[in-house]
This record gives sequence, structure tokens and C-alpha cells, in this order.
Amino acid sequence: MLKKLSYIEERLRSGAKLEEVVEELSWRDFEEICAEILEVNSYHPVLRGFRFKFGGSRFEIDVVAVREWLVVCVDCKHWSIRPGRTSALKKAADKHYERVKALASCLSGSPPAELKIACQKATLVPVVVTLFDVPSALSPEGVAIVPVFKFNSFAEELIGFYDQVAHITTAVMKLP
Repeated sequence: MLKKLSYIEERLRSGAKLEEVVEELSWRDFEEICAEILEVNSYHPVLRGFRFKFGGSRFEIDVVAVREWLVVCVDCKHWSIRPGRTSALKKAADKHYERVKALASCLSGSPPAELKIACQKATLVPVVVTLFDVPSALSPEGVAIVPVFKFNSFAEELIGFYDQVAHITTAVMKLP
């Protein structure tokens, strides 16, 4: 059941402003909404708080979702950015890109079984989802920075334009 999305829809229908509703959300609610949006758009599995090890380090990605050969890796930023202060967000996006590169390397070695990637190659797309709109849609590395109110259309149409944003294609080692 899509509880958080239903709640937001209900609040908006009752006349609440989007900014008001979004500010009421906890960071866990925010992650849940991002996961629900991916589920609605036929991504399965959708994993929250996805942890993995690679090269002696531990990593965590807020939401990881698979749709055929496409693996969307979401970093949920539940903080607002003051006008003209997007550098922290871009820095966070570039750090997220490094985590996704580590996951890509992990997939070509010993992929986590819970991802259930059934193809020989996968394309990983790092995405940062924010509470509010930001002036620039891409980090210096090309990571998409998407406001939550545009994330549904982004997820819905991503297969058609994934090559225009940062992405990493890797071979996927088959599990025995």
C-alpha cells in the first residue's frame, strides 16, 4: 500500500500547499515516498537503506530500485537549500556518485542477491532527490538533482533519457 503518497495526495486535495506538506515529512517519510514513487513506476525490487561492502569499505544508499537492466540509486536529501547555496548539494551528489561507482564494481564481482538483477549488464543511475527545486539540475559529475515533486515523472521517463545524466554500465556477475 502506498501510504505516504496517499497521505500527501489527501492533504493536497484538502487545500494544503505542497511546501507545507513536504516540510511535515520526516527524513524516513521522505525516503519512503521516494521508494513508493519507484514502486509505482514498476521498479522491483525497491530496497531502502541498502548496505553493501566493497574494497574493505561499507556503503549505504538510501533507495536502490531495479527495472530490467536499469538500477536507480537514490540519495534522499531531506534538507532545504537556501537560494544561492547549492554547493553543499552538488558536493553531496558527487559523493553519491562515488558510492554508486562502488556498487557498480561490487556488481561485477559479487553482486548482492537481494538486487535480483537478471541481466548480464546493468546501468546504474545516481540520483539525488531534494525537498525543493534547485536552480541546477545536474552536479558537476552529471548526477541528476531532482525535487521530490518532479521525481515521479523522472522515474517514469528515465529509460528514455538515462544517457543524458551520469550513469555507469557494468557487467553483472551471475550468482551460482
